[in-house]
Amino acid sequence: MDVEAADLSLAAVAGAIADPSRAIMLCALLDGRARTAT
Repeated sequence: MDVEAADLSLAAVAGAIADPSRAIMLCALLDGRARTAT
């Protein structure tokens, strides 16, 4: 992967995480607790 492609990939991830509702959801998923589907 070249530097420009890596920069674009990182920018896409950062843009997705920057949305407050997505950031809250990601933090909830990363806390290590099991989540049920219901």
